[in-house]
Amino acid sequence: MIPTRTLVSLCPARHTRCFRHSICPSPRRPLIANGSLEVQGSDSVWALGDCAQIPTKDGGFAPPTAQHAIRQAKTAAHNIVAAIRGGSKTEFAFGGLGKMGALGHHSAVAEIMGINISGFSGVVDMADDLLNEVPGWGRRLK
Repeated sequence: MIPTRTLVSLCPARHTRCFRHSICPSPRRPLIANGSLEVQGSDSVWALGDCAQIPTKDGGFAPPTAQHAIRQAKTAAHNIVAAIRGGSKTEFAFGGLGKMGALGHHSAVAEIMGINISGFSGVVDMADDLLNEVPGWGRRLK
């Protein structure tokens, strides 16, 4: 039991024991959330990222990738503030921008907005996308 009014836990892909007993029976199963990222069967608990199973508009689930987790964090923050202040919650709605994977030896594959890219141009595109996520030119150059 954790006596607190607000608890923020940054968990890896497996969630911690305090959640395992209360809202999730197994560390290998994700926390099941609704469209507003609230964990089913709990009061005022939100989940996102790797340890959460978030439904999408098409009936599937959001993949555990950074591009989804970043946008889930914005939705969760909005919904937590709405719960505290009594506002309206929003549903998570993001379809993804594409997929990328490094193959090694200066080669990569990518699918960006329906366009398939491979080889060295895939590496260049992947590096460009990753660098655009780094804040500030000084950090990008490093």
